[in-house]
Amino acid sequence: MVSDATRASTITRLTPWILLSGIVLVGLVLRLNGISERSLWLDEALSWKLQSFPLSLMFQRTGEPTTTHPPLYFVILHAWTGLFGDSVTSMRGLSVLPGVLTILAMFLLIQSLGRGFSPISGDKGSEESETGTTTAAALLACLFLAVSNLHIYLSQQVRGYTLAGFLVVLSSLFLIRAITNRHHVTRDWIGYVISAIALCYTHNLGLFTVAAQQTFVVLFLWGPGSKRRLAVTPGFLKKQRIASGIALAVFVIGYLPWLTRTLGQSKKLQTSWQRPLQFDDLAIEIGEAIMGTSVQVPIGVPPEAWGVLTGLIVVWGLLLWLGRWPGLFLFLLGAIPTGLIYIYSVYSQRSIFDARYLMFAQIGWLAGIAWLFSLIPYRGERIVLAMIPIVWAIFW
Repeated sequence: MVSDATRASTITRLTPWILLSGIVLVGLVLRLNGISERSLWLDEALSWKLQSFPLSLMFQRTGEPTTTHPPLYFVILHAWTGLFGDSVTSMRGLSVLPGVLTILAMFLLIQSLGRGFSPISGDKGSEESETGTTTAAALLACLFLAVSNLHIYLSQQVRGYTLAGFLVVLSSLFLIRAITNRHHVTRDWIGYVISAIALCYTHNLGLFTVAAQQTFVVLFLWGPGSKRRLAVTPGFLKKQRIASGIALAVFVIGYLPWLTRTLGQSKKLQTSWQRPLQFDDLAIEIGEAIMGTSVQVPIGVPPEAWGVLTGLIVVWGLLLWLGRWPGLFLFLLGAIPTGLIYIYSVYSQRSIFDARYLMFAQIGWLAGIAWLFSLIPYRGERIVLAMIPIVWAIFW
């Protein structure tokens, strides 16, 4: 017979997965709700048209200066419609799938951050507490993403945003595993390179996420204390530095064929579409990315939007102060794409500082908030504070 202790241990191990299953189900229901109520709008119609071309013509058209996105999403959509048809519901279903998979990948990413950077301790109770804290952060990040209005909205678009978002999390997961694990290092570096290249062939702004990831690699493998941190296994630091350099070189070689087209598209769009960045856009678009969307429920009230932006800045500061290496990684994942999008918008005639483009950074914002909540020492306070943004997101 199974003892009570064994049964309790089994329930404890299964509880996070049961909760995760419930969160994924909620995310799926929210993304399927009303998915076919609206007809295709302009950008979605462009996706439908591009996927209908033969592959050779598709690559040609996506590389033209007047087009703004690389070909990978349209290639996948082409295969998807071949299997399931080109109805509105079918095509939007392709965005729902990676939207839900992103929730699962987020759980694995936060778990890897907790395990990979946890302090070495011989205290079993301390290690169990650390594991429980990481699991709480992972589940909370998944819940934030599941009820995110922006992510739900983009999961119902015949566009490549949620595919790119999934690749942001997947590439980050492979990267964290590659630089922290002592086993399967080569496999994880290969996974990172493939997913990072796929990200940039899905959306040009994926380059900003790769910039954030590579900044973290430099700080972790070459920054102060790197020899002490990675001296557990003789020669491990040297191997990791070589592996990271090879990975970056392969990424550059893999993306280089499309880089000239990306630069050409950027130059063309700066002269054909002019929308100067307004000062309040910094707060309004970030506020809409967290609380609503620019299409569904715009905030439109600068005082509220500036309050959201101030809160995000506080989160970034706390991540740098309290979050250790996981906090630094989540800070970079959210802050660098945001900053580069803003810089591009300021120094060009075309502002891309828009809520839907901030989705790449929003993933880092939500994960960072969840990580900070998990650092609160008392469970009751964690639950109460976490419910505030969840209820607010549901309200919006």
